Amino acid sequence: MITPAAEQARKLVGYQTAINGAACYRDDSLGIVADITMHFPHETMRDLAVAIGIDQNRYVTRDASVSENSEAPTIFEFTKQAVLPAGRPVFDMTRWSLVTPPLPVKLVWYAEAVGHLDGNNFRGTYSSRMLAEPVGIPVTVRHWLFMRGSFAVELRTT
Repeated sequence: MITPAAEQARKLVGYQTAINGAACYRDDSLGIVADITMHFPHETMRDLAVAIGIDQNRYVTRDASVSENSEAPTIFEFTKQAVLPAGRPVFDMTRWSLVTPPLPVKLVWYAEAVGHLDGNNFRGTYSSRMLAEPVGIPVTVRHWLFMRGSFAVELRTT
């Protein structure tokens, strides 16, 4: 038997997104940094992401260099927290419709990109988990969203 939640999650199978912009550089205090600007497939998702700052993501690795070996890849990690304001319509990807949370919702997002250089591409696997929990109620209700997949990013110098 497929649960309603599992049926909703199946709608995300094959979901793809893109990067609108990126910059990669070395920072003496952080390591190697990749600043990524995400693309969102729905206007409401994009507007909200920009408003709460989750469209700009900073992935960091402490590795001295980016690996060219697929057996010993480089791991870039990212964490961010944000709050969805109460009453602001949110695009629910699992329902593919707008919902309006009656309370603020705290988001805690962790992601990692594990990959290696392959010519002019950085390719590998991506995984993320996002915790969403309402703010201001005594009983904690948690909603988790897990995503994973593969990626390839063409690298260009400017």
